[in-house]
Amino acid sequence: MQAETYSIAELFSAAIDGTLSPDFTDWRRADNFGLSVAHMAAMHGNLPKDFDDWDIALPSGWTVAHVAAGKDQLPPEYAQWALADNKGWTVAHEAARLGLLPKTFSQWELGSRFTEFLGDTVAHTAAKHRCLPEDYCQWGITNKRGETVADVVVGFYPSYYPSYYPLYVKAQEWLSAQIDGEGAAAADAESFVHEGEPEAACLVENNNDGLRP
Repeated sequence: MQAETYSIAELFSAAIDGTLSPDFTDWRRADNFGLSVAHMAAMHGNLPKDFDDWDIALPSGWTVAHVAAGKDQLPPEYAQWALADNKGWTVAHEAARLGLLPKTFSQWELGSRFTEFLGDTVAHTAAKHRCLPEDYCQWGITNKRGETVADVVVGFYPSYYPSYYPLYVKAQEWLSAQIDGEGAAAADAESFVHEGEPEAACLVENNNDGLRP
């Protein structure tokens, strides 16, 4: 069935039932609220395999890709992870929230633009919903608040969650290594000062005061 022949209500019904014509192309046709035929089809898992108009969006910026991601209906070759709604929530964030990112996903540093999401990256979102993959290792990625992924995992992955304990341990080890590294650097600087370098002493003192040389 083609859009010019049917009302939007009839097209929505066909999108829900999966009875749109195989050659249907008017996916951007929408009702008065901006809800498109493509959104409706995505909500019910009825997008065709060759669908590629992922950027069709509601007035809020919520795209067909966001809907499909939430329904685990994105194709294996999908790559437009940075598509974002008006609040900066990307398709990758939506998939990460639900634990539906593919195993090959690697864009963990994608961030949300808006502070209401704390500037969380995809990695932070996955961590907060306990959906990081078992082999995750990019602990140093930070959000806009300066929190690392390791900070989130340690806070949200209590050791009494058996299935998440390995990640909890890895995050703890990474954080401990950072503390040990900072301690070693401080010790090296102190040793350098004691060797009688006045300029170095001044720089270290300034740093201890929270200033920059």
